[in-house]
Amino acid sequence: VTINPGSISVVGGAVSFSWEGLPGELYDVEYATDIPADTPIEWIRITGGVTYALGTYRFDDDGSLSGGPSPFKIYRVQTGP
Repeated sequence: VTINPGSISVVGGAVSFSWEGLPGELYDVEYATDIPADTPIEWIRITGGVTYALGTYRFDDDGSLSGGPSPFKIYRVQTGP
């Protein structure tokens, strides 16, 4: 499944992003706080999944969903189970 990126914003440590996907699909958002040089990235799944009936999805994280503030954090979106 191709996920088309929408907008990304970071304001005061809060991250928001959106993407276009299949209407009604379940997507999982995961994050990592490190990109190791010699091992795979350790992705941490944020519970709950994201779904929306019309196909435009949005995820907001003020840090409370991803372990609090961190000097480095990346996110990825995957289709749910």
